[in-house]
Amino acid sequence: MGFRRMEDFNWALLAKQVWRLIRFPDSLACRLLKGRYFKHGDVMEAGLGSNPSYIWRSIFWSKGLLGRGLFWRVGDGRILDVDLVSNTFNPWIAGEILKIPLPSSLCFETRFWLFDEKGKYSVRNGYRLQQGLFAQPEHQSVHMLQSWWTFLWGLSLPPKNLIHDDSRTRMAGDVSWSLSFLTDFQKTKAIDQHAVSAHSVRDDRRWRAPDAGTFKLNVDACVNDNSNQYSIAGVLRDCQGRLLLAFGKHISQPLSVAHGELLAIREGVKLVYEKNFRDVLVVSDSVLAVQAVNAVQDDLGYVGACASDINVLVQAPFISGIVYEPRLSNIVAHNLAKFSLSSPSSFVWLNGDFPHWLVEFVMNDLS
Repeated sequence: MGFRRMEDFNWALLAKQVWRLIRFPDSLACRLLKGRYFKHGDVMEAGLGSNPSYIWRSIFWSKGLLGRGLFWRVGDGRILDVDLVSNTFNPWIAGEILKIPLPSSLCFETRFWLFDEKGKYSVRNGYRLQQGLFAQPEHQSVHMLQSWWTFLWGLSLPPKNLIHDDSRTRMAGDVSWSLSFLTDFQKTKAIDQHAVSAHSVRDDRRWRAPDAGTFKLNVDACVNDNSNQYSIAGVLRDCQGRLLLAFGKHISQPLSVAHGELLAIREGVKLVYEKNFRDVLVVSDSVLAVQAVNAVQDDLGYVGACASDINVLVQAPFISGIVYEPRLSNIVAHNLAKFSLSSPSSFVWLNGDFPHWLVEFVMNDLS
């Protein structure tokens, strides 16, 4: 069957049962076990108890494997105790926790599996974790970090910048985000090759005007590798290319490239709604972000939560769609996101109150 150790495979199978107890608390199996072993909590908080059955002993000991990759996803923050976070963690960690972007729509806190794109536990990933094929960020060794850096610096990519940082935890986070970026980049590149071949004739232009009487909102996200800062931005134009609205905003470190692009989409959608624009087409140069919004799937991770939040917002008729266009068609939003990195604060410009350099960018985009 291809398994090197049947014992590890057995642990992965048992951990799947624990995952099902978490995901389906109203199932008959969960209600029976809850009545016997964890009446006042959930399965992850339960003890072994006295005179446990063979089934419960097996499930109990497999919780360790699941717990190594099980984390809470913050929902809309209704049960987030700010004082408890501040008193439990040091100021820097507490600040990072409290900067997590929260959904604006109704969204409950839930557990997700760290080692899966959609946050779902699988026997395959559980077995791989048990085999040591996944590295956990909080336990990175120096050797592992050196191996990651050697791999990253050996890639055939645009010129790279060296960041000096004495914090191993910060370094592990940077490397993990970089690997996430690489994964997203490879996926997008494979999808873009098909998209470019199918639309090579029409995608050689810069910005394309929307239909008469409608608007187009271009959004983008940007990162400064030297300062480890992240920003999002967007510009709204009408069918004649006139600039109507522009925004820029700093964000905390996204969990992936697609997550950052989704935050840009969400911020832009909220703004056009607040400013009473209608028939707005939202454009992003991230294939993965657009796919996440348009896909109908149960994604337990932060990308899925942000995509679901956007879907709730776009149910109103003021958004006509969310589509992908290549970077060449999104150059103004991209440059505005780069400017936002150096801006001391967030900004929203409208009603003709635009800087001259931005107007020039827009005019050049039309020529």
